[in-house]
Amino acid sequence: MQTKKGFRVKKTTLLIYSAIFTALIFLCTAYILHIPIGMSGGYVHMGDALLYLAACVLPTPYAMLACAVGAGLADFASGFPMWIPFTMVIKPCMVLFFTGKQNAILSKTRNRIAPFFAGLFCVAAYGAATWLLYGTSKAALADIPAGLIKCAANMAVFYPLAAFLDKTNLFRRHL
Repeated sequence: MQTKKGFRVKKTTLLIYSAIFTALIFLCTAYILHIPIGMSGGYVHMGDALLYLAACVLPTPYAMLACAVGAGLADFASGFPMWIPFTMVIKPCMVLFFTGKQNAILSKTRNRIAPFFAGLFCVAAYGAATWLLYGTSKAALADIPAGLIKCAANMAVFYPLAAFLDKTNLFRRHL
């Protein structure tokens, strides 16, 4: 059983890691490798790779909040405020495909296949959002290839990053 002080330290550590992930998701979505692609103003970014990582190492509520706030702020900073409500629902839902209940990020099959399903969900959900915003299915269908490219790029970053972090055991020492 943890003491009150131990509980506070654990909660403080979780809040700090959540804030770090929020900032990293924001930066990697809005500024780092921000490559415009697609018909609706979308762009390839590496924020989802950090989202996947947050989903694997943080408890689900913390990861969901970090992803919603980081990606929502990125939409605002990138000049796409109309996407904020959709982003703040879609990105936390992507976290639900992952599990943080193991000793390593890639130790479970679930986290190995989760980026694929989270990416497909993201493409479908943003497709529906595009349809709602633009009032036509043609815009949503035209953005599917760009969404798939973004997902593949994020998976290509996530897997080596997760493998490296598993070797260093960084998060398991602190969380």
